[in-house]
Order: sequence, then C-alpha cells, then structure tokens
Amino acid sequence: MKTLHQSPFATDPRDVAERTVDLVNVFRLSRNRAASRAGAETIVEVLIRHGEQAASGFDVSGGLDDITMQRCQEVLAEVAGVFELGKVDPAADALNILLQRYCSIPRLVRHEGWPWHLHVDEDDNGPWHRWIGASSAFALACLLAGRDTVPWGVCAAAGCERVFVHDDRGGRRNHCSVTCGTRTRVARHRRQAE
Repeated sequence: MKTLHQSPFATDPRDVAERTVDLVNVFRLSRNRAASRAGAETIVEVLIRHGEQAASGFDVSGGLDDITMQRCQEVLAEVAGVFELGKVDPAADALNILLQRYCSIPRLVRHEGWPWHLHVDEDDNGPWHRWIGASSAFALACLLAGRDTVPWGVCAAAGCERVFVHDDRGGRRNHCSVTCGTRTRVARHRRQAE
C-alpha cells in the first residue's frame, strides 16, 4: 500500500494523531453500537478525508476487503487502548509495544514532489493495517515524548465514547469537545439545583 497525501502537513505528528483519533473513534463507535449506524463515517472515509489516496496498485476509495478491514480493526483496538491510559509510564510502555510491533527503522523519504519526511512503516507497499499501526504509534509517541501528562483521553461526558488529543492549553481536558464539556457542566448544575 502506497499512499499520496493531499497536504504536506499530513506528515506532521499532530496531524497524524488527529487522523488516529478519527480512526479510533470510528472503530469505537462501530464496536460499541453492535452495528455501524446508517450514515456513520467508515474507516475508508476517514482515510480519504485525511488525504490518503492510491498511488499504485490499491485504491482506498474502492473500499477495504473483509480481511484487511478485520486487521485494521484489530490494530485500532490496540491503539484505542492507549487512549484509555491516563498515566505517562503505562502509556509509554503500551506505545513501546506498538512501536516494536509495527514500526521499522525510521528513514527519510522524498517522493511525488514532497519534501523529505519520515517513514516508520516497514514497506511503502505494505498492508494498510501495519501502516495504520506504525503511523499511529509513532505520532502518539511523538506527542508523549518529554511530557509529564498524557496528551489524550477518553471523553468524560456521559454517553460519549470519543477519544481526543489535546495540548494542555487552558489546562487538562476531560472532554472531546466544548459541546460535551458544556453538556456535562449543565447536567452537574441541574443535579446540584435539585
């Protein structure tokens, strides 16, 4: 599997982490609701929205076969577990396992008019699930490096299962969005008023 990115920022760890968040959220929603909801975004749609396109031999817009989808879901289950870890040391340990499992020796690559950028997957024509595992683990490891707290979490709002990444601006985040944070504060206020 070789991909082309629509934006040069797709190689930035924060952007890759955002793609990882979107992939994990699609996986978690489909797993936790027993069946994919009508109209819900799919893994393929997330990949396309984040600029992944076929370069040679495989067209992601044509979908993923059942075996590839199953393998991608298995990898996303592993990555989803990292978002549930609220402490740095366990998160680093989990990421080290994923880095060892999916990443190869990093190398600088320049192709298709792109500037030099880092690849950590084992093969530019490797399978989608290994690429998702390598890019996700590496991006999350880059975000965790040098920190005292994990820069991610699972939304604390009742009924929300979404994961998120944050940069700690304005303090630690507990919600995936302003909407979920506001909904939680309003519910707490109503409980206190009763």
